[in-house]
Amino acid sequence: MRYRNLCDMIVEDLKKDIISGDLKPGDKIAGEYDLAKKYEVSRFTVREAMKKLDSMGLITIKHGIGSFVNEITPESFMKPLLPVLVMSNIDIQEICEARLPLEVQSISLCIDRVNEEKLNQMKELYAKMEKALAKNDFEEYNELDIQFHLLLAKASENRVLFEMLSTLQDMLREQLRRDMKVPHSMERSIRRHKLMIEAIENKEKELAKQLMTLHINDSIDYLV
Repeated sequence: MRYRNLCDMIVEDLKKDIISGDLKPGDKIAGEYDLAKKYEVSRFTVREAMKKLDSMGLITIKHGIGSFVNEITPESFMKPLLPVLVMSNIDIQEICEARLPLEVQSISLCIDRVNEEKLNQMKELYAKMEKALAKNDFEEYNELDIQFHLLLAKASENRVLFEMLSTLQDMLREQLRRDMKVPHSMERSIRRHKLMIEAIENKEKELAKQLMTLHINDSIDYLV
């Protein structure tokens, strides 16, 4: 327990320095020997702390050279989330409930910021989804569905939203595999996607938000 507390203490201390800017992107972090002396711990404890920071995407370890600070992005903080969700065996309903506000905000910002290129990409994805559904290729449909929602997030031009939804991608796959077992769920899904595209194109923000809310709530209802 003492080792764990010491390891986490080093992680939190260095993470604070990185976030505050005291350690800047590209900076080399002090070596194992110096950190071990500073924190009065073993070099093994320092090594484990560096591994944790590396897994968070905050630093890059270059063996034989040293550890260097990465540029901080939303992905740096979202990256560790997925393994936690997987290992915690969180109920899929909780994932859907977490998706709801993210997806609604995503489509809302998308309407304000979407460009013609992204809108055309949505229409192309929708056409592919129709073809996949017509040939009962549910696996392809589900992958396209995920791409559609991530495209909305990308069109929102909010990196945090995009990274959070990207992190949930594997969870979404499990949700969609369950959804497709529900009678008429795929037909309802494809209709909602078409209406969402029309709402985005016509800048009907409230309608788009309502459609997304219905779409995600359908999933929640199916899985209860």
